[in-house]
Amino acid sequence: FILDSDGIIVTNCRIVAKWFAKAENRIRIETEEGTQYAFEDLISPRCENDLFLIKAEAEGLPAVRLNANYSPKQGEKIVVMRNTGSGAAVSEGTVKRILKKGKLLQTSIPVTLHNSGSPLFNMKGEVIGASVFMKQNNSAVLLKDLLLHRERYKKHKALAARVPKVTTLPMHEKTD
Repeated sequence: FILDSDGIIVTNCRIVAKWFAKAENRIRIETEEGTQYAFEDLISPRCENDLFLIKAEAEGLPAVRLNANYSPKQGEKIVVMRNTGSGAAVSEGTVKRILKKGKLLQTSIPVTLHNSGSPLFNMKGEVIGASVFMKQNNSAVLLKDLLLHRERYKKHKALAARVPKVTTLPMHEKTD
């Protein structure tokens, strides 16, 4: 799902590994509407909780509304919007347990390899996390870690943009 209108996207690790294995590092990102964007960057330093952040060469994309300060409550109603391969589907469920100091949730909504990385919404329509396929069945991670990776990436890009590009200087030949 599109996390940020600047082209930052959440996807699962299986998708990224599959792309790199088959696409010879020429990756295209396609939206539900069929618009394609070139792959720009891999943001996540490693696969974590079956999720990767990637960057598409795009700006002004329609992004989801985020709630970075969400505090989960056991029994709270939630919704997952997932891609079934033939379109989008919505599943409603509840938060069953709060794990890993509030960073991971166990939900009543089944998570498969194919819908891992799907956005998890609260009942206000705000994204609060992403579903993940893990040993703990029906899991979801909260946005905090994903947003931390996004902010580190943006700071790094801003710093890199300020550094002047190195030009090669002509080499002087030695004369005897």
